[in-house]
Amino acid sequence: MSDERRSRERGPWAGCVAVVLVLGLPCYVLSVGPFVWLVEHGYLPAYVGVIYAPLGWLVNHFEPIEDFFKWYLGLWQLR
Repeated sequence: MSDERRSRERGPWAGCVAVVLVLGLPCYVLSVGPFVWLVEHGYLPAYVGVIYAPLGWLVNHFEPIEDFFKWYLGLWQLR
């Protein structure tokens, strides 16, 4: 199988993975701020936050990530 053919076969999947990692992951992480704001103002129930459980695990196990989220969520609580 030629390199060009292998490249074409993996191309769409590699592109999808790249988009998810480059755009989706940061959007997921940064969406915590608006979520907190919506919960605090009564627009969403808190149980919807279960979608952020993986981030909660990271916050509980890595101090630099905890520091970032304390700072970031503080920005959303000022509004």
